Amino acid sequence: MHADTPEWPFVEALLELADALAPTEPGTRLHKLTGYVRALTAATATTAVIIQADGSQVWAASADEDLTSLTGSGTWDSGSPLRDCHRLGQRIPEVPLAHPYARACWPRYTKAARDNGFTAIAAVPVRHRAGVHGALCLLAERPGQLGDTTAHAADALARAAATGLTHHQTLAEQQCLTGQLQNALDHRTVIEQAKGILAERHHIPVPDAFEVLRLTARTRHWRIHDLAQAVVADARGPTRVEQNSKPPH
Repeated sequence: MHADTPEWPFVEALLELADALAPTEPGTRLHKLTGYVRALTAATATTAVIIQADGSQVWAASADEDLTSLTGSGTWDSGSPLRDCHRLGQRIPEVPLAHPYARACWPRYTKAARDNGFTAIAAVPVRHRAGVHGALCLLAERPGQLGDTTAHAADALARAAATGLTHHQTLAEQQCLTGQLQNALDHRTVIEQAKGILAERHHIPVPDAFEVLRLTARTRHWRIHDLAQAVVADARGPTRVEQNSKPPH
């Protein structure tokens, strides 16, 4: 596909939103999602949220700063299409805000949206496979503005953002685990080095050297790793306390 084709901005948006390696916070990715949907679809405005497993909001974003009232806790707690879309994990097709359903299910949200000049909403889940991260709401100034073409485009962009969120989180968890494993390995390496030094210094077996290290650490109220570091760092050992700690026989 050539960069000059009409579809290219949409493709670029999909690629950016799905990029798991970009150093992008979830809130920033969510804000980009709302901006792209407003720019590339027939929606007049957009809002979006990411939800925790307990149902509380983590991040909220809007392509228009003056629409933050539509993602606030007041409209969320009293009912909103964002909350329903996330809970159901399904698209909500265009709903006129004058319809009794909107007024009954989302009273505060509907009033706030109508006060901002909107007449209809639609929503799509921010979903990656079976996991639903949040929801994206599209707002319109006239009926029929949020048809299938707009909804399908918004859904594709929301899925791309969810893919990026999922993979970015997975990479972060893997990096954290790798760091923990490396830290554990470093600790173990220092302890093994200290055991070797003590075994050579006192002409005792390595298992007995570990007992010397353990008993000395307990006597001094040190962590065994800290004592091992001191042994390795000082060829003479941490003073000579270990001489008074004999391994059990």
